[in-house]
Amino acid sequence: MTTIIDTLNTSAVTNKLSDTEISSIAEMFEAKGYKPGETVVLSESVTPDNLSILANGNIKIKIPCGIGESTVCMLSPGDLVDLNNLVPSATVNAKYYAVGNTTILSMDKSKFDGLVNSHPLMMCRVTCGMMHNLQSIVRRMNNQIADLRNYIYGTNNRS
Repeated sequence: MTTIIDTLNTSAVTNKLSDTEISSIAEMFEAKGYKPGETVVLSESVTPDNLSILANGNIKIKIPCGIGESTVCMLSPGDLVDLNNLVPSATVNAKYYAVGNTTILSMDKSKFDGLVNSHPLMMCRVTCGMMHNLQSIVRRMNNQIADLRNYIYGTNNRS
């Protein structure tokens, strides 16, 4: 339970919640561990719809490309894990791989929806935290793309 509390206290997703609010929702999360290189399975169902936060380790997100798979993003502790769920009916064939020993916290959609109904202001703060975390991830990806572009073309367009 300490891993869950520590993660919720430090994640951008839940950083606007009070200690009391974090304690009240912590028991709704389940923790699942992965070994280095293991494929991360967020849900056994066809369409996972959990709120998933990376507790420790890192996750490499890869997509199919012409010669195999290409890494598009590296997730860090505190990040949202299943980015596909933020866009309903998104069909992205991304695969998630554990980098190092990795732990992911997950909350079922039914529990999340129940909290939205019973504690709408608290869950509004969680949703805002999710959007801020997503912006941070996209910003990191954009910086990596710019660095790669500079490397390939030998330019330095960043100030």
